[in-house]
Amino acid sequence: MYSLGEAIRERYDKFIGDIYTPDILDAWSSSYERCQSSLQVFLAALFPPKGALIWRESLMWQPITYKSLLKDEDNLFVSILMSDYEKLYNEYYLEGNGEALIKEIRPLLSYAQKHYNVTMKTFRDLFMLYAVLSGKHGYGLELPEWSKKIYPQPLSDVVLKEYFIQMGTKELSRRVIGRLIKKILEDTENHIKNKSTYKLHLYSGHDFTVTHIMKFLEITSKTLPDWGACLALELHKETKTYFLEEGKKSMYDLGKIIRRRYNDLLGEIYTPDMLDAWASSFDRCQMSLQVVLTSLFPPKGILVWEEGLDWQPIAYKSLQKKDDNMFMAFILDDFTRMYYEYCTKGAGKAVTERIKPILSYVQEHGKTKMTCLRDLFITHIVWSGEVGYGLELPEWTKKVYPQPLNSLVLEDYHLQMATKEMTRQLVGRLITKILEDSETRVKRKSNYKLTLYSGHDMTIGYLLTFLKIMYTSHAGWAACLAIEVHEENKSHFIEVHYKDDKHAKFELLRFPSGQRRLYLHELRDMVDELYTDVEEVERSKSVASTGQRLAYLQMLITWMGCIYTTISYTKL
Repeated sequence: MYSLGEAIRERYDKFIGDIYTPDILDAWSSSYERCQSSLQVFLAALFPPKGALIWRESLMWQPITYKSLLKDEDNLFVSILMSDYEKLYNEYYLEGNGEALIKEIRPLLSYAQKHYNVTMKTFRDLFMLYAVLSGKHGYGLELPEWSKKIYPQPLSDVVLKEYFIQMGTKELSRRVIGRLIKKILEDTENHIKNKSTYKLHLYSGHDFTVTHIMKFLEITSKTLPDWGACLALELHKETKTYFLEEGKKSMYDLGKIIRRRYNDLLGEIYTPDMLDAWASSFDRCQMSLQVVLTSLFPPKGILVWEEGLDWQPIAYKSLQKKDDNMFMAFILDDFTRMYYEYCTKGAGKAVTERIKPILSYVQEHGKTKMTCLRDLFITHIVWSGEVGYGLELPEWTKKVYPQPLNSLVLEDYHLQMATKEMTRQLVGRLITKILEDSETRVKRKSNYKLTLYSGHDMTIGYLLTFLKIMYTSHAGWAACLAIEVHEENKSHFIEVHYKDDKHAKFELLRFPSGQRRLYLHELRDMVDELYTDVEEVERSKSVASTGQRLAYLQMLITWMGCIYTTISYTKL
């Protein structure tokens, strides 16, 4: 906890300031003694006395107050242990919701009950068993031999499911997280209204406190919070409009560039049957798409419906986050499991061993667990975002960012697609849609002239990796990949053109053969090969089809960024 306090001090030093005064900190602890002790150790590192506040040279500590509720009243942190919550929880099971869930863990319940000699009926019972075993393990005690069959796995996965069950209804969620999340919101609003001088609200809770907040905010995590875990909720104030306007301008300019390049193909007038637009489930991708469409299809003539408003509504499609395997497969359960198994147990283990010094360095200084290359990939995304927001990275990051992290990110694209199954998970749905839409268009079964995808930087990386096209830099904001379908002598082929975030011109990319074109039947072969061991997927090999002309266009753009800049208030 002391190291965590030091890490928070390093991250927010300029914001918090050197001197502690009671009016800058609102600290709360769970009613459990270990949480209160942890908070005190944390505060000792976060606010060591400075200057005149050093009252004893050999004691670099100062008293800092915090608040705590009594255990039988503590609905801020431990509602799940209260009798009224337990009653609601049991009713949720008895109404039939629990029985279907119990079937999959019944053998685990029987095994645990037999060896632990405690009645095991629900996920909650296994949840409590996990808490006991993890506590003993944390204290360095030797666990009984029988427990090694179920701890840490599969008990860890059961606990993750239990967190969702604990908030299975609106009433259960209110009991579990209602008071805390409401306090976080109201404290934030008070600060915005200048009714509070607090710079930091600090809560010392339990592992499930962190998970309940993340569940309420619909943030997905595949690991359980460990001791010393920290969740920071930062309130940002937009003190400049530069980055927001720059983001909009970049996407608006991209729409104009696409319009100039493909004006003859698209024509002047927008109609719904000429465009198939898709966006990632992330808001920023959908906002970016809307801005691109504004400049790509401004209303003309009778379509101008409001003078002074050079815009018209254009529909687009988007999947739900939990189902978004077109753009977001890299965060879904199946892929995450396969990737980590490959990097820790499979052929990818060699890569993990090679980069271990960098993993160790980032873990040591960043106080975040680093297991494999994907963790550095995600770290690169976070740091790039912070730099884009105008924030200054800690001094220690300069040893690894931008290099060698930039190079490692490019390497990770290949690692993430090292097996056929991983490749299917990441890019299968998108590349299949691109192929089938192209075939449908050349068979004259579609009127679409343009299919537009608003995805992420890694979406472009995955497509280029699948097509085996070499690239030397990570896609930035407002980058664009154009897949043009051309017709020549009754044959159809694609060309891939790329515009990065820094240049207005598109570059025609080369395929591994050195050629600048890939025939549609060759792309069909590549996609079919991707699915050779999937029996239920059947695809036709036929390609229908007079010098060369552009017949159809598919484009992938990356989202705008840099909306907020200056941290004005932070919650932990």
